[in-house]
Amino acid sequence: MLFNSIISLTNSGKTLITGSDIYGNEADGIDYVLSVTDIVTGGLSSKFFKLSKTVENVSARVGFGTSTVSVIKTGLTESNKKK
Repeated sequence: MLFNSIISLTNSGKTLITGSDIYGNEADGIDYVLSVTDIVTGGLSSKFFKLSKTVENVSARVGFGTSTVSVIKTGLTESNKKK
């Protein structure tokens, strides 16, 4: 699913640009919020910025949380499509 950060960030970018995720599911409001949060926290937790360890740690935890919610939401959506 989306535990790989490269796939997660790619999916977030695609969701923001096209309005659907990499599985073809139509994005809703929460998907847009998760996508923006995922991209911002992914960037802030990277080593490209000289930020305090506290900001990096909080950003990484929030990013993990948004990715986890995305995985659960996508899994439920895909599961409901097969019924």
